[in-house]
Amino acid sequence: MSRSAGEEGERVFKELEAAFSDAFAVTSARGSPSGETASSFVSKLIQDSDAVIAITTEHAGPKLQNELAIATSLAKPTFLVMPSGEKIPSFLAGEGVRVFHYSPGRPFPEKDRLIEKVSKVSVSRRRLPSRTYERFAALVVRVLEASGLRLYKPSTRQDTGVDYLAVWRPARRKEKGTMLWDLIAEAEAKGRTPERAQAKSEGTLVMAVECKYSSRPLTLQTVRAAASLKLESDLPVLVTNTRCSREASDAAKELDILVIDGADLKRIAYELRSYHDGERLLIELEDLIDH
Repeated sequence: MSRSAGEEGERVFKELEAAFSDAFAVTSARGSPSGETASSFVSKLIQDSDAVIAITTEHAGPKLQNELAIATSLAKPTFLVMPSGEKIPSFLAGEGVRVFHYSPGRPFPEKDRLIEKVSKVSVSRRRLPSRTYERFAALVVRVLEASGLRLYKPSTRQDTGVDYLAVWRPARRKEKGTMLWDLIAEAEAKGRTPERAQAKSEGTLVMAVECKYSSRPLTLQTVRAAASLKLESDLPVLVTNTRCSREASDAAKELDILVIDGADLKRIAYELRSYHDGERLLIELEDLIDH
């Protein structure tokens, strides 16, 4: 837990420290050594944490900005508590930081909601990779498997762009994952070939899945490169946390590539809330999806 200097920051810090101490091991930079080792001490605290809460009074100073940058670079679930009316700093835009507000001189009104959010993301945190792009790929795997697909790692050592091979069996459609089933069925029908029709008649369809994590919209170049996935499967699938540019979307349709963007992925995950850890899965994805 980190905070800006000032009476209000200290007041909110003490209120949250008392509230979280019942269920969490709360650490802060308060006991950090002075001098050159202080920054490495804080970095280690952030690295070892399950979640990071930063409290600001007005504008985040250089020290707090650095700590927030470390937290987001390590893909830690990060929560920013700031005065009402304040906006999230521009350098945190697109980093999945959740913002909570308080009014000066008053008890923090969203304390219970903050505790709930931190609890949900911290429980499953250590089961996922720390690198953002690897964590995104791991979450995509959970979504696809929860939707009824069977996933396999490609056996080839060559980098063909395929992250996973997914087997789709239309006859095994489930109530959960309905949207994903519809997306696959629609893409399969639009680009049906004799080989694909035969595969479907045999009850399976193999999809080459490539996960693309980015802070920018999916580009035309990325979509064109994904056309090579056709050599590995019946249907190429690009899954991204962000949006798809118009020209990239048009190219995907022409090249018979199914693109599942961040909005699609969030809706698919929303349908899976009854699945084991479905709520946590949705929360983790929301932190990575470009809103």
